[in-house]
Amino acid sequence: MEWLEGVDPEDHLGITPRRRKVGKDEVVDDDEPRKAKEKRKNVELDSVLQEYEEERRKDKATIQKLREQVDSQQNEIRRLQNLILNLQDGVSSLIKDTIEKSTQQFAPRHSVKMTDLQASPSFPAASADNKAEVQETMTVKNLNARLAVKKALTYKKMTRTLMTAMFPLETLLKSSVTGKKLQNGEPRPALDPAKVKSIIDEVKKRFVHANDTDIKACMAQKLKDLRQCGRSDGSALYLCQYEIERFTQLED
Repeated sequence: MEWLEGVDPEDHLGITPRRRKVGKDEVVDDDEPRKAKEKRKNVELDSVLQEYEEERRKDKATIQKLREQVDSQQNEIRRLQNLILNLQDGVSSLIKDTIEKSTQQFAPRHSVKMTDLQASPSFPAASADNKAEVQETMTVKNLNARLAVKKALTYKKMTRTLMTAMFPLETLLKSSVTGKKLQNGEPRPALDPAKVKSIIDEVKKRFVHANDTDIKACMAQKLKDLRQCGRSDGSALYLCQYEIERFTQLED
């Protein structure tokens, strides 16, 4: 392409280079655009570096905050562990004390007291040996019966359980409550009236609505049930012993 005479090619292309004067001559400064680009790049790089440093400071602050939270959580965990250990020790002591107190309170509450019993007109007063026997029967001989007495929900269950605990099997099999004659005229020996009265008194202390007649009727039915369970063959004692244990479990 040929350029028109007197027309500057750079002016024709829309390029306007910077010019500077050197002495009397004016020359074009070709380095000026390159320096501007470098300066702009430097500014952009500085901006990126500043943003990076700012993000770095934020990350450091976040890390420090997380470390503080971890330390706080660890301290809380240690505090809770110590609290749990202290509670375990306290609960163990409390359980032990409760068991000891319950054991101490249980025996006198459910033991049959013979000191308040009065002699029946038809029988002499209970002897010292008899008192000791009743006390031993209720406190040592039949622990299951003691527990059943405590849990009994009706006067009948309590009555039957006390009979099982206080009288031997042989006595229950051959005796009646009052010793009255049977229809065939053969009387059965009466149960120890002192023990019978002690059972009635204990039942009435807990079940105030029960009267002597109801309790004696329950005792008579208990004796009848035991006799019937062992009439079929020669294993009467075994069957009745089994029945006694079953009745005790029912009252538990």
